[in-house]
Amino acid sequence: MGRVIVDGAEVALHLPPDATLENAFANVRDQVCNERRVITHMSLNGQPLNWGDGTSVWSDTFQDIHGTLELRTDDTLSMCSRTLSAMSQLLENLAQVHRDVAKAIRNGDTRQGLATASQLMPQWEQLMAGVNGVLQILPVNQDDGAWREKIESLAALGPKMTEPLSEFRMAAGDRDLILLADLMDFEFAPLADEWLSTCRSFHEALTQHFRDNTEGHE
Repeated sequence: MGRVIVDGAEVALHLPPDATLENAFANVRDQVCNERRVITHMSLNGQPLNWGDGTSVWSDTFQDIHGTLELRTDDTLSMCSRTLSAMSQLLENLAQVHRDVAKAIRNGDTRQGLATASQLMPQWEQLMAGVNGVLQILPVNQDDGAWREKIESLAALGPKMTEPLSEFRMAAGDRDLILLADLMDFEFAPLADEWLSTCRSFHEALTQHFRDNTEGHE
């Protein structure tokens, strides 16, 4: 039977003979994961393993697996805090950068303006991935209305980017410089300000939420 190691320590499993690797993983997850802890890495015999990736190994009988399922976990608050801090740092000057791009394009420095604008889009993709990552691991307590509203405010950031990003791609493809400058100035710059404000506010609420829940369990 395979072994299970979580954060360097072996975990004992009590499974029926026909239990699969998927069953074993679910058993471990139920033991180690809660609102305050999340799985960040998983491997089988040293090879990265992704939950729900469709590989047949998940249906293999666990007692026939000769090797080690290893998982690493992290504190939910710390993990989210690192992500939100990195996002806030990226957003710190992002609004001004967009305004500078708009100014450069309007002043005729098209080459530099377009080059900088194209570099900004991957940053927005990185920011949206950060929001999605935080939302995936945070629990939503339906009884805590204020906390639920904070999560909803964070979740609302991503959809607001859909139309501006689509318009940017269209304007860039058509080399519509007037529209590009307007998008930088009147769409992306205000969005950067909103994202920064929301991320900072959510970070504070997140810390308070975990502090309140920790005190409530003491």
